[in-house]
Parts: sequence; C-alpha cells; structure tokens
Amino acid sequence: MNILYHGRFQPPHKGHIELIRFFLKKYPKSNLIISLDIRKKDLDNPFSFEFRKKIFLDNLKNFKNRIYITKHKCIKPTFQGCLLPTYKNAKKFGKIDLVVGGPELPKEVKQFWKSKGIKTEVVNKRFFNISAAEIKKVYHSKNLGFSIITAFGCK
Repeated sequence: MNILYHGRFQPPHKGHIELIRFFLKKYPKSNLIISLDIRKKDLDNPFSFEFRKKIFLDNLKNFKNRIYITKHKCIKPTFQGCLLPTYKNAKKFGKIDLVVGGPELPKEVKQFWKSKGIKTEVVNKRFFNISAAEIKKVYHSKNLGFSIITAFGCK
C-alpha cells in the first residue's frame, strides 16, 4: 500500500512528524511518500527542499525503509495547479492507495483525489498546538535558522 502526504511543509514540524508516524503505525505494511512543494523561495517559503527533507529523515529514522521523499512544482498557485503535478510525480512510486492529512485538509483537495479514485483519510485532531505559520513568524523575527526547528520538537 502506498500512502501520499503532500504539502509545502514550510517548515516540517512535530505535528507533521506525528501524523506520519500515526499512519505508518496504523498501516504497518505501507510505504509513505512525502511530496514537498518546491515553490520559489520567499518569505512564505523560506526553507529549501534539502533542508525539509533532512528534517523528515532525521525525525523518522525508525521508518527509513518505508519513507520516500519527492518534490513537486505547482504550475499555478491553486489547488488544481498543485495537485496535478503532485499526482503525476507520486505515481512514479506506483499506485497511490491513500492520501492523508490533518484536520485542515480542504474539501477541494479531497474532491480532487476522489476524482482520481484515491481515498483520503484525515486525523481529526491536532497532535500539537503548533503551526508552520507560527514557526515562520519566530524564524523571520529572530533569524534563528535551523535552531528554530529544534525548538519546535524536530531535530
């Protein structure tokens, strides 16, 4: 079974890591593909693909044989403009059986995956009261770099 978790992850944080752990434990024979959006670097997207990939790999070592990290580039800053490249890229890993997300997974995203014959599943709770927006606000105000991620629970 292949599970897909996609997004900007600017930056990845403890909530993302715990959501991945949750689904890998729930589906012990599955692989999980993390597809990272590679938009142009700006204030809202300050972290590189390699930086985000490293955070995921460093924090998911126990699942290293079941995690695949890839990237997708949005063709337009819309759901459709991002989801189609995500879908095409993720198919390189084989059939996608399930797309997962947190409680904020938009209805339009669920509808897109349903139109492709792929189920979606969300965790209807937040693992931690934390958001990437909060992390970026601190990052930009203090320019702390990698240490800010450590402060929010990732290595």
